[in-house]
Amino acid sequence: MITNEDAFQARVMRENLWKHHVSSDYRIKWYAKVTHIEERQTISEIDLIVIEGCERAYAYEFKFLSGKDASYNYKRIYQGLGQTLLYFWYGFDQCTLCIGVSENLDISTRRKVEAKIRQATQAVEKIRKSMPYLGWMVFFEKKGNLKTYRCFIPKGSYPVVTKPMQKDRETILAGNVKTRGASFLKKYGLILSKVKKD
Repeated sequence: MITNEDAFQARVMRENLWKHHVSSDYRIKWYAKVTHIEERQTISEIDLIVIEGCERAYAYEFKFLSGKDASYNYKRIYQGLGQTLLYFWYGFDQCTLCIGVSENLDISTRRKVEAKIRQATQAVEKIRKSMPYLGWMVFFEKKGNLKTYRCFIPKGSYPVVTKPMQKDRETILAGNVKTRGASFLKKYGLILSKVKKD
């Protein structure tokens, strides 16, 4: 059973993102819980940054819906979508929102949350027609496993259009970020040199 958002993020990183990025021809680096780009604080913490080589930068936002109140969970979905869209302004090629739905939600709340996710998924499908670099991954927890509901893998790269975006992008690609994620990566066995390839 997944107990919190960090545990959800760790599972998705290990079971989905690792395989996706390792299959590229590039050496990858990842940074969890990014709070600063260079010396400037980010507007919101970036849950995960993945760098492929020195050329591509990806941002991931994670939301694990486990609140007892359906409206609280709705807010988390839209908060996550807003944060994910915001990350493009840092010059990322692609940004993805990963949502997990806890199996511990009561039946009524779970049905309401699932309905809201279906509705949001339809909206994201329409957004992706003009923004194919936006990713959307939704998982339902069942008996401790994550079952994929929808997985829209982003394509292409977001166009970097301003000098501040270009500067942030170059800074991110150079790995000049501050995180509070070292203990997270260590706790979940996600230090890249130690992650086992399946």
